[in-house]
Amino acid sequence: MGDSAYVKTEGYGGLSMRVLFARRSPGSYAALLRDAGPAVDATISLGPGHPASGAVWLAHKPH
Repeated sequence: MGDSAYVKTEGYGGLSMRVLFARRSPGSYAALLRDAGPAVDATISLGPGHPASGAVWLAHKPH
């Protein structure tokens, strides 16, 4: 999965909105976390059988 982004301008029922949706690879998010400085406690990768590909990170701000 590569990085991509798009702006959604219409919501459910045709309601006007402006929301940026950004998809990044798990590696891109890992780099963002590393650069921001939190301590990563665990990484959970969502496997190929999961309806959404990606990962979840548990992290905390170091003291």
